[in-house]
Amino acid sequence: MVNVVISCAHNFQVCQMAFEMMKNLRGDASTRCSTLDSFYNFASFSLMLNEAVMSHETDNSKNIELLTGDVVLPAENYWNGSTIGVNSRTRARGFSKNRYGQFHSCLCNVKSYSVYGIMLCGAKPNRNQHQNSTYMCL
Repeated sequence: MVNVVISCAHNFQVCQMAFEMMKNLRGDASTRCSTLDSFYNFASFSLMLNEAVMSHETDNSKNIELLTGDVVLPAENYWNGSTIGVNSRTRARGFSKNRYGQFHSCLCNVKSYSVYGIMLCGAKPNRNQHQNSTYMCL
């Protein structure tokens, strides 16, 4: 499997073009595409859950503490890279202050979840890659 990383949000035309090209190569690519900038898919129906790939302790009450493996449900997206999420283990609600904040650097979409028959998909990036990128797997 070849992994492709595109550093932009899905609303950029370059990402949409890459998605269309991927569909031509592999057919339905909807479960092979994920972004951290937007927690909804193109049709805004499937919610993407995030799983922490490393622990994060916070000294700020506005950020949430994470342990490796914690699943975070996105609660609100500011569309500028900042996202508020709820840790499913602690029920704590918190966010990252900016696009390159600690919340996003600890999270990436790594698993597929199915909730009420809706497929929630994700791709696992390399930890050395930019964590606020759009990740597509061919």
